[in-house]
Amino acid sequence: MGVAAPDPAPTTPCPGPPPTPQHYLGALVAGMSAGTASSLIRVPTEVVKQRLQTGEYKGAVTAVRITLRSAWAVHAGLHGACQCATGTRCGPH
Repeated sequence: MGVAAPDPAPTTPCPGPPPTPQHYLGALVAGMSAGTASSLIRVPTEVVKQRLQTGEYKGAVTAVRITLRSAWAVHAGLHGACQCATGTRCGPH
């Protein structure tokens, strides 16, 4: 009839002490850094791509220039709103 499957090899626990939370901290920081770095590249690239696809700008250089200019304007506007809301200077300026 059928051939019986061999017994699986016995599993043994990994040698050494169990991992501590500090072991996971490096991986956590590395993952967060990688996610931040990829977002800093991917998001502006996607914005420029979408603006080019809609025909909003004639060329890539113009799209990048105007997108960066508008991003700085938003940053400056948020900075001004923070000053108005708190009555103090915000940030390291």
